[in-house]
Amino acid sequence: MAASTNIQAVIDASYLLAYLMPDETNPQVDKTMDLHASGLIKFYAPLLLIYEVISGLNTAILRHKITFHHAQTLLTEISKLHLTLTENQPLSVLKLAQVHHLSAYDSSYLELAQRLKIPLYSLDKKLTSLTPQ
Repeated sequence: MAASTNIQAVIDASYLLAYLMPDETNPQVDKTMDLHASGLIKFYAPLLLIYEVISGLNTAILRHKITFHHAQTLLTEISKLHLTLTENQPLSVLKLAQVHHLSAYDSSYLELAQRLKIPLYSLDKKLTSLTPQ
């Protein structure tokens, strides 16, 4: 039986791709994803996450880092992660983008983390510095 969840966080595409891509190694990301797999961390993300991950996978295919078949397998693996995908509040995303000089994509992760009052797991240090810890 999996342990009960006691940590909640928003995860962004940079973090998820660091876990998925074979040429990227990050011990902290691997440890965090192991905790998620054991049920200790529950991840939330904006609906945008899946499209950003697809974009990253497409870039990896074009750069010959992975094959199309491998990208298909990775997409299947994402569905097994049981991420909670949710809609953003568009006006809040725009306000955060303006205030913090962020893209709408980055501010969508920030908006969700701030609204849920949980940390954001990202490889973007500027972005993580703006979220609850």
